[in-house]
Amino acid sequence: MGDRELLEKVRISFEAGATGLVFGRNLCQRPFKNALEIAERIKRLMTESKFSTSLLWSNG
Repeated sequence: MGDRELLEKVRISFEAGATGLVFGRNLCQRPFKNALEIAERIKRLMTESKFSTSLLWSNG
């Protein structure tokens, strides 16, 4: 699975109400540097998303 497809799945999952994700071979079988880069992009998507799990704990 390519980067674009993986990130699109992350976005769709959070829009659908996911509160977390698990990645196996789609992340771990990449070269180490690439795996770290895509993990950072996933983290950014999760924390910047209006669907972020932090919204579950806010008072607003």
